[in-house]
Amino acid sequence: MQGRLILAGATAALFVSIVTGCSDSGGDGTESSTSVVTRVVTEVASQPATTTTTAATPAPLAPTTTETPAYTPPPEPPYTPPAVVEPDAPSIYYASCAAVRAAGAAPIHRGDPGYSSDLDRDGDGVACES
Repeated sequence: MQGRLILAGATAALFVSIVTGCSDSGGDGTESSTSVVTRVVTEVASQPATTTTTAATPAPLAPTTTETPAYTPPPEPPYTPPAVVEPDAPSIYYASCAAVRAAGAAPIHRGDPGYSSDLDRDGDGVACES
């Protein structure tokens, strides 16, 4: 500890001598930087060394556990069935099943020209079946 004080004092004395412009030329009544450093080191060395010791007991460390949650993928969007696309209006139109039979087109299946859900009584996709 005393060695550190001596070193600190010598460094401070050197700094002061540089800042104040002291030189080793000594003939003008100013103290040389070497003599300033020597004087400061002697003064610091002659002072009694004081040491302070504190016995600090560190607080016990609590165990730290950081749990990383398991990866949970985002929920999938609910299934939406594709929209049923009704075919464009057929180029052939039958007003009744009698007209379908008269044209010789009975029975008519869903997707065939002239099919209409109005002609399909039971909704099974086949119109004018009987």
